[in-house]
Amino acid sequence: MEQGLPDGAGDPEEACPECGLTRRKLYAEGQMGCARCYQVFAAEVERALLEIHGKSIHIGKVWEARDGG
Repeated sequence: MEQGLPDGAGDPEEACPECGLTRRKLYAEGQMGCARCYQVFAAEVERALLEIHGKSIHIGKVWEARDGG
């Protein structure tokens, strides 16, 4: 296992074609470099959401209508 990268994380040198951010740097710094990074590193985004929130989709809130409103 590469230090700082979890098992099965993929090629540490895979990079975003837009900004050049590598998987290694993403894990080291914890920040995406550009909007395209979210597509390139989609597996990492999903893994992080599952670890932090317990799910990888946003359900949101359903607001109730006010009476007389």
